[in-house]
Amino acid sequence: MQRIKNLKLTTKMMLAFGVVLILMLAQGISAFFGLNSLNGVTTDMAQNTLPSVKIAGDLRGLLGEYRSTAFTTMVRASDTVKADARARAGKIAVQINKEVADYKPLIKSEKERKLYDAFVADWKKAHQSYQDVNEMLELQLEDDAIDSFIGATYQLHAKASGSLSKLITEVDSQTVAAGKTADSTFAASSTLIFIMLLAGIGGGLALAWFFARAIAKSVGEAVRVANDVSNGKLDGKI
Repeated sequence: MQRIKNLKLTTKMMLAFGVVLILMLAQGISAFFGLNSLNGVTTDMAQNTLPSVKIAGDLRGLLGEYRSTAFTTMVRASDTVKADARARAGKIAVQINKEVADYKPLIKSEKERKLYDAFVADWKKAHQSYQDVNEMLELQLEDDAIDSFIGATYQLHAKASGSLSKLITEVDSQTVAAGKTADSTFAASSTLIFIMLLAGIGGGLALAWFFARAIAKSVGEAVRVANDVSNGKLDGKI
């Protein structure tokens, strides 16, 4: 403390300015890390969680559409209508397989991976069963095709839908968890920035008071010496 008091005025001002800059740097660093953490959470939600939710929802709709389209090939209709329905079902199956492939890189946990693998396996069996029904229709085994469609094929389709529902439930839970993480990260970042802001303001005011007091004391001492000299007192201590 005494060393600081003994410093020259210019040195004291530079020291005060340097300390203020350090406080400002600390505030900037804390704000950067806080915003970086929040950005990491929001980026994960935008690039992983939300796409997972979208794809899972699309798969649910595509499964239902595939079932209803496949049913069209079973009803009494013209060959053209049945051919169109079969072609449409093929396109839907391709879209389902594409969505399944797009989902795989988005998997975040081992539990989600197991649910994903279960759905993929169940859908593969269900799709094969639909293919078997089409072969029966081509062989003009309409009764066998209908029995399989409303029996084994329906059960396999229902099992695939159930596996997908479990996967969607897991994705929904991840969405809720991601939302809570984002809220807690934002709260922590805001608190840290607020604390550093208060520390900066408090530290700046304390430094200003300390150096202003030291400068005023030095100036007052200089005035006293000058007054002593002007009054003819030359033996005063400087």
